[in-house]
Order: sequence, then C-alpha cells, then structure tokens
Amino acid sequence: MPGRARSTLDGVLRLLECLSGAVPGGDGFRQIGVDELPSVRERARGGDVVWIDVEDATTEEVDTLSQLFGWHRLIREDLEQGGQRQKAEQFGDLLMIVVHLPRLEYIDDRKTIELTEIDMVVGDHWLVSAHSGVPHLMDEVAPLVRARADLDENGAMAVVTTLFDRIVDKYEEYADRLAEKVEEQDRELLEPSAANPVESLRRTAEVRHAVLRLRRATGQLRELVGVLVRHELVAPGHTDALDLELRDVYDHVVRAHDDLDILYERLASLADTRLALTAYTQNEITKKLSAWGAILLVPTVVTGWFGMNFHHLGLLGWRHGDLVAFAIIVAIGGLLYLGLRRARWL
Repeated sequence: MPGRARSTLDGVLRLLECLSGAVPGGDGFRQIGVDELPSVRERARGGDVVWIDVEDATTEEVDTLSQLFGWHRLIREDLEQGGQRQKAEQFGDLLMIVVHLPRLEYIDDRKTIELTEIDMVVGDHWLVSAHSGVPHLMDEVAPLVRARADLDENGAMAVVTTLFDRIVDKYEEYADRLAEKVEEQDRELLEPSAANPVESLRRTAEVRHAVLRLRRATGQLRELVGVLVRHELVAPGHTDALDLELRDVYDHVVRAHDDLDILYERLASLADTRLALTAYTQNEITKKLSAWGAILLVPTVVTGWFGMNFHHLGLLGWRHGDLVAFAIIVAIGGLLYLGLRRARWL
C-alpha cells in the first residue's frame, strides 16, 4: 500500500463476514477495532470466510495482523513500504498479491488517471486487503462477494477473483474513455479549420501519457493473473471452477492491454500526422513568401538599374522612358506570377 504505515491510531479496520458468522442484515462492511481481530481469526479457523479491509494501516494494526495470521516479515515490509509493482508471491501457505486500481483525479483543475496500490494477503478462509483511499471499490465488491455460493468451497480466493474482475472492469472503462478522446482528436484533425497545433499536440501528449501508464499497468496485471491461471503459485482453495473465472479475467486483461496498445499506436500516428500537416502548412507559407519575394525583386532590379549614376544609360533620354520601365516591370512580374500560380506556389 502506498506510503509507510503510521504509528498514529488513524487507520480504519473494516470487516466483511461472508458465511455463518455474518451479522444479520446488510451486505457491506462493518467497522471493527484492533481488539476484535483475535475473535475474527478464530472465526476463520472455524471455516467462516472473513475479509478484513484496512485503510491507511497503522503500525499497531499491521503488528496485530502479522502476529495473528502468521505473516512472513517480507509481507509486513511490503505493507509498510508501499510503492510495489503488481505481483503475486508465495509465502508458505499464504499469497501476497499487489494490484493497482486506476482512478480519475483532479490535479490543478485537470483530469488525470492515477494508480492506487491495493495489497492483499490471502489465506485459506481469510483475506486482508490494505490500501489508501479506495473504500468505494471494496463497498462495490462486498455485495457481490456475499452473493457467491462457492465461498465455502473456494474460500478467500473467490473474494480475490471478484476483486480482480471489478478492477479489470475499471481498466476497460478507462480504456474506453481514452478511446473516445482519441476519436475526438481524429475528428478535430480532419476539420478544415484545425485548432492551434501546439494546444492539440499538448492534448495528444496528455492522452498518450495516460494510455502509456494504463498499458504498463495492464501488462503487469496480465502477468499477475497469468501466474495464477498457469498454477505457478499454489493459491489456497483454488478449484477448477475458480480457474474458469480467472481465465475469463485473464482474457479481459489481455483485451484491455491490446486495446491500449492500439490506442498508443494511434496516438503516435496522430501526433506524426499533426506534425506533418503543420510542416506542410509552414512549407506552403514559405513557398508563397518566396514567390512574392521573386515578383517584388523585379521592380527592385529595374528601378535600381535606372537609379544608377551614369550619364549614358538606356531609356534615360526618352520622354516616355518611365512608362517603358513600368511596362517591363509589369510584364516580367506578370509572367512570374502566372508561372508561380501554375506551379501552385501562389
């Protein structure tokens, strides 16, 4: 979980009792204190599936959980340090799983997608999830978990699979939102009166950055779920029925990752196209300036010629020499204009 566990007593412990020990009424969590954890552990030993959700875990809470559930010291260190990549690791009979949840946040009045770390320690009939600031996801998943009929058979891994499914839904949701933004920029690119290229390129870069972050996250999540699907780790309570659900989650992760791959390539192509159009526009402006410069060079040369300080210079003695010089300027300038117009420089 992000950030180091604090020593102050400001964490929030919540409990979801999924089987016979459940509190009648309601499908959600109830808040508990550290002193209730021993009884919760006994309930899990008795066969009930319990889910302890910890928000902003304190040192006291981590100590108590570690002692009651027999955590390896590396599990505790991961919980305290945070900043972990998405992974699944085996510690004896326990699994340590780290996933990242995408969230839409406002930073400096601008929307940005942030990734929030969720740490999970999985036993046979118990799950401890630790995070900072995502209780809404747990509240969404809680009724789905309580409604499962296979909790007795699959234990805490059924809860983990339900969480995976909801997290992958979030990735797909944000991938769809980013796809809509890419479509908007595609349509904007085709408009005759295109917007400021600098502003458009900035927006493209922002979307591309978000796509890159989500693509990296879905790549890690794909590997994590793949490890469980391929049975590279021994998950407690893992059954063939649960395998089917995990494979479905894996397929959705792969699809989200592939969609983000395509979006990333489209954004790269979009940026290249916008730069090419900008370069083409600049080239057209340069051609027009060069063409008008060539035309204006004619009167400059002619008037400069007759402005020379010589006694014997053609047309200087003519009464209508100025008209002849003007006719020369118009004729040569007109021919240049027609030639440049035919060459599409004007």
